Amino acid sequence: MDTTPYTTKLKQFRHTLYQNLDNRADTVMKLLDAMCSAPSVNSVME
Repeated sequence: MDTTPYTTKLKQFRHTLYQNLDNRADTVMKLLDAMCSAPSVNSVME
């Protein structure tokens, strides 16, 4: 299965999201990555 189109779309989404974040874009993206990579996290506080 070729995942290249999905990878490209994900990169474009992340770039667009980053561009729309005003303050602390790096921090918000790191938080988003952390929450997405931990399957048992239900909230930011965990």
